[in-house]
Amino acid sequence: MISETGFDSWSTHRLRHTMATNMRRGGADVAALMAVGGWQSMDAAGAYIEVTGADSKQEYKVAMERVRSARASQHVVETETLTPHQLLDRLARTSEPKHCA
Repeated sequence: MISETGFDSWSTHRLRHTMATNMRRGGADVAALMAVGGWQSMDAAGAYIEVTGADSKQEYKVAMERVRSARASQHVVETETLTPHQLLDRLARTSEPKHCA
């Protein structure tokens, strides 16, 4: 925020917003964040955390990497859903005799 003199205005209260945002971006656990800030609920703490589009994209990327890693470690086989027509086409292609030249 800019004051009428043209300088950034700040307050100790604004520092709580900065602290909460920086802790969360740094990977702090929500319970730790609430304890440091003295908030009794996640709703109260959440009001102090700024989440930008870049933050959301990064969190999504990290979460999807965890999902991929978990799938790989569990040897999950990815499946594909086929229509009856696609299934018949695929079966026809795999059962065709191979000709040697």
